[in-house]
Amino acid sequence: AMEPVSGFCNSFIPFFANRPEMTLEIRTKSTQVRKLLEFDPLPNCVVAMSFTPEAAAKRWEHRVPAITKRLLAMRKLQQAGWPVAIRFEPVIAEPEVENNYARLFQQVFSTLNGELMHSVSLGEFRLPTDFHKKMVKLYPEEGLLARETICSDGMVSLAGGGAEMMQAIESRLLTHVDSSRYYRCA
Repeated sequence: AMEPVSGFCNSFIPFFANRPEMTLEIRTKSTQVRKLLEFDPLPNCVVAMSFTPEAAAKRWEHRVPAITKRLLAMRKLQQAGWPVAIRFEPVIAEPEVENNYARLFQQVFSTLNGELMHSVSLGEFRLPTDFHKKMVKLYPEEGLLARETICSDGMVSLAGGGAEMMQAIESRLLTHVDSSRYYRCA
């Protein structure tokens, strides 16, 4: 989204084109992929986008393009030969979360070719402890930050989801993508 201002692609794509031993992951939620499509795809430059189910996206991801528009942008990149990656995160325990992810997986993998994916990941909501404390101070009325949390290894995650929920969602995801392309974020 900031490409016209930052000139990121013009600076970094040529840099990584000359450094095949290095990998760049461009994380975005922008549908503005025109500039990337002007370049020849590089096997060491991965375009990754994170997705949450529609209900969670509407609640937590303000001013983010619609899932369908982002998927169409990713499909353009995939069809042009760019390595693309999908990040299903942050998973937030809500009613119907497993069914919501099942619908999202169907939507994603009916638009994108799972066999051509660079990688797919799944991860719970997590923040470094100090960052979480700052967020709570900045946004004391935010319900998500007021939820019960679990601290482990300097990271804060939300209580109430847990291993069983993540395993159920992961099982559904692995019906769409080969396990060799999958990893769990912790």
